[in-house]
Amino acid sequence: GFDPKNYVALHRWSVSDRGGVWSALWDYGGVPGDKGARAFVPDDTAWKTAALFCPDAQLNLAETMMKGADGDTVEI
Repeated sequence: GFDPKNYVALHRWSVSDRGGVWSALWDYGGVPGDKGARAFVPDDTAWKTAALFCPDAQLNLAETMMKGADGDTVEI
């Protein structure tokens, strides 16, 4: 709901809706797999700097590595 070329608006969104940002980045990047229900989980135990990004994500590394440029699985 904002112009992503507007730095101030992008920064405001990135600090106010961190889960939304990481979910949108996952979608934008076309990451294959299931990102899970939670895109961001803060962790206040490590000086308030640690966090978990997409902690419920499930990826298949072999499937991801075998994708061709067209998105089809490469046959070996």
